[in-house]
Amino acid sequence: MRGLIRAAVLGIGLPMGVVFCNEGTLAQTLHEMKRRDDALLKEGISLSGTFREWSPLGDRTTVAGLARYQRFQLTFNQQIAVYERALESFDELPKRTPPTDSEAIDRGFIYDEDGAQHFIFDARIRALYQRGILNAYLKTVKALWLDSDGAFGIAEGEGHSLHIYPLDRPEMTLLDSLEVFLGSGRGYTFLIDNKGAECRERTDGLIEIRAKSRSAPSLPLPTGFYAGDIEGVHAAWVLTVDPKADYLVREAVFTANGTPYVHIKTSGQIKAGALCIANRAECRIKPEVPYVEMKIEFTGCEERFSQSLYQKHRRALLNPPDKTKIFDYRFGEPPLVFTYRKPEKATDSR
Repeated sequence: MRGLIRAAVLGIGLPMGVVFCNEGTLAQTLHEMKRRDDALLKEGISLSGTFREWSPLGDRTTVAGLARYQRFQLTFNQQIAVYERALESFDELPKRTPPTDSEAIDRGFIYDEDGAQHFIFDARIRALYQRGILNAYLKTVKALWLDSDGAFGIAEGEGHSLHIYPLDRPEMTLLDSLEVFLGSGRGYTFLIDNKGAECRERTDGLIEIRAKSRSAPSLPLPTGFYAGDIEGVHAAWVLTVDPKADYLVREAVFTANGTPYVHIKTSGQIKAGALCIANRAECRIKPEVPYVEMKIEFTGCEERFSQSLYQKHRRALLNPPDKTKIFDYRFGEPPLVFTYRKPEKATDSR
């Protein structure tokens, strides 16, 4: 769905105290931003932290509509991207829906023999995209149960499914990994076209850059949503950069024909050697239906690709748990569906 919507920039009037900057200031700002972004792609980057995700318009009778806290890990270089998100807690309980009609189960409202309602949710997603080799994620689901008297808990059992996609569809597996990366205040030079870019200097020392948007094939992340002018849709960014904070992007707005679709604000700093990223970010993603808001907090960063995380995810995807349901989309839709069974260990008959 997100790949079908293209982007563009806000028609914002100039605030007081803003003046056009000269070409030298624009060139220097873009150069400093790109130098830092290119180093991350070359050396790799590893990020970890938490985020609170919710939809103000979400249906509270489903888990998807609840505010929830996720723990994440993201690492990538030029060839590989690994992303993990695991649900840690909910802000609230879903609204229980009595089983009053025969269609309740078809609508996802599952009840046990004691009348407790079960809400299935994604407890953990481990995604791996490796150019020319693999594009898949392993999902673990659990169930939150809610009784008529208000009692609740997490069911003991869990289920697993492995989803395999064509190699040119990273957006199907890496989900919101790009927005998490952009929340660090880095990566925007991959998504803007320098040709025709403009900048304005503000009295508070920040620099505002307006530029056309583009996709970034060099990134092993899902950037197709941010592709440039396609079929009459004007895609663009407005970036607010802080030169005094290592050229971090403090605010980014992505629009399509003047309508904002993604809005990101960052604050604070975390440093690890030469690497400097934002400490926190707020992100609103409108293309999701209903739209999603995220509050991200980074707790760790390194300017290197994590081989250990890559190997851990690779083993998990190539050797999933017994009875994992596999959905293979590489040959189109509907997918091929089958159940993985671990081979029985050979026994010594002597």
